[in-house]
Amino acid sequence: MIPYFVWTPIKPEDASTTSLELWIIELALEYQRKLKPIVLEYLHRNVFLETYNLNKGMKTIPYKELINVIENNLRMLVGTDVTHEMQAMVYWQGGLRDDKFLDYSDVNRWFETMNHLIWYINFMSPRYLETNVFYSGVNPDHQVIGIG
Repeated sequence: MIPYFVWTPIKPEDASTTSLELWIIELALEYQRKLKPIVLEYLHRNVFLETYNLNKGMKTIPYKELINVIENNLRMLVGTDVTHEMQAMVYWQGGLRDDKFLDYSDVNRWFETMNHLIWYINFMSPRYLETNVFYSGVNPDHQVIGIG
């Protein structure tokens, strides 16, 4: 069983007093790097992640460029393995061109998406071993078609 990533979601009532700090960005990028070999091993997809140089002299967060790295990496990691709990990734244009401003719910979404992917991997593998079949659909007689 792959362990879940540790993230305490930001509560709505704490959103106004919580700032997006570099350690949160660094943690999201670190967790994405840890997910890459897991996705390769269990989902057989080699994912190419974008990187961003978070040098120690950085004092502000370069909004759209860095945030889009995280969003694009999530999109690559998830691929087509979307569970119904996952929310859609966002492409940030910056400034007033975005539909909404980045807020605590987006940061929570990053970490929730990564943990949902781990959940998917954790529960996909045992089900296959138990049944030894992946089902691909239903034939005209409404019988499940399986690949044994």
